[in-house]
Amino acid sequence: MRRRPAVAIAILVVVAVVAVFALYVTRMADPTASPSPSTQVATNTASPATSAPVATVSPVATGSAPSASPRGTITGRLGYPSDFIPPLTIYALSVSDSRVYFSLNTPRYGNDPSAPPTPGPPIPPYSLSVPPGTYHVFGYRNDLGGGTTGPGVVVYSLYTVRCQQASPSPTGPCQEPHTLVPVTVRAGETAARIDLTDWFCNVPGSTCPPRPQ
Repeated sequence: MRRRPAVAIAILVVVAVVAVFALYVTRMADPTASPSPSTQVATNTASPATSAPVATVSPVATGSAPSASPRGTITGRLGYPSDFIPPLTIYALSVSDSRVYFSLNTPRYGNDPSAPPTPGPPIPPYSLSVPPGTYHVFGYRNDLGGGTTGPGVVVYSLYTVRCQQASPSPTGPCQEPHTLVPVTVRAGETAARIDLTDWFCNVPGSTCPPRPQ
């Protein structure tokens, strides 16, 4: 009679074990069962960060070249100690940079010195377009290679201004030097009366400007 409680306890233990085993098998077979806390894997559902777009600037094509800088003009009359004026190259040489110059060729005007003079039209003034700046203005004869004698360089100088252009003209010999006078040119303006009439820069005590190369 004493064995009945022990048998009953054993039966209860077996039933409990079978019940636990059955529950475990059932949970393993159910795909919707949640994993235990120790096997859960945390996932990040946030979208990856994206950098802001970088603006790019495309080069702009231009349809035409930039316009040239405004220029000024140097003008004046030509002269020569005879009844003709030889062919010249007129130069405007930058005072600040001797490598920069502008030039103009003029033809022969007037009579052949070996023939009697004949009436002709007045000699037009020269006109040279240059950028704004300060220049020395002078000219070189282009016909001396054929053996023509006479002065070869004409300059715009103190002698030009104070002797040849003076009004009234000085009486007696004019002793002003043949030093070049700077000519300042402004954009859109004309520097007038820059007369090339002083052919005497080769006299002792004076220096003629070298011909630009």
